[in-house]
Amino acid sequence: MAAGDKQFTVPSHAFISSKGLGPTPMQSEAISINGATYVMVHDRWMRSPQTSQQLAQQAKEKVKTATVYTCKQLADETVGTTLANVYTSHTETGTGTTDTQLWIAKTTGLPLKSEVDLSSNGHKSHMSVRYEYENVKVPASRSLTIVAPTTSSTPARRGGSSDRLRTDRNGNSVTGWPT
Repeated sequence: MAAGDKQFTVPSHAFISSKGLGPTPMQSEAISINGATYVMVHDRWMRSPQTSQQLAQQAKEKVKTATVYTCKQLADETVGTTLANVYTSHTETGTGTTDTQLWIAKTTGLPLKSEVDLSSNGHKSHMSVRYEYENVKVPASRSLTIVAPTTSSTPARRGGSSDRLRTDRNGNSVTGWPT
């Protein structure tokens, strides 16, 4: 968890590839900077209604409320040119399971990449995430949509179209951040 906490204290840019969350594989991005998180959804940037600190707390709560949580260190690996500690974790909650493999840079203590397998109610999905920490900037304002907090039953309005802000069963915003 220390790497996850640290990640939310520095500017970061996550590049996310997911399968099983929709009809086709999806590409997305998330930027955390100055306490805010911006998520690219359908080629448009949206500011998350939750702060970076709230997202970090949400991840901690998931572990605290898990019925099963295990984490173990694997053999070190290199990601690009960076030596990394590698961890694997398994989490079970009332809504499903999450299996994560996480590579954390030995030099900075920050996540470099993660592979996440989710299973809930017989539905399976996979996310691959690559993290960068240099030259992180707030998305350009012309491509940014501010989304007010909503519930899973209230659509978020964008440019005349109606898209739902993704939430989990507890009403928590789903931003693609692995836990």
